[in-house]
Amino acid sequence: MQRPAEKISTPQQCAVTLTGLIWTRYSTQIRPVNYNLMTVNAFMAVTGLYQLSRKFKHEMAKKEA
Repeated sequence: MQRPAEKISTPQQCAVTLTGLIWTRYSTQIRPVNYNLMTVNAFMAVTGLYQLSRKFKHEMAKKEA
């Protein structure tokens, strides 16, 4: 979370976000439902989305300047 926005890798954060979303979905489909796996991967997806939003806000601010 402390990494400067200009050093955030968009492809890497997209991969983190998609992996989190896919595994969150998977953890709800298996029996018994694995709530620990679901929680960890949901937070991973949210973290990836947050980092992507920081990157896009930085890119937009750079274009306006």
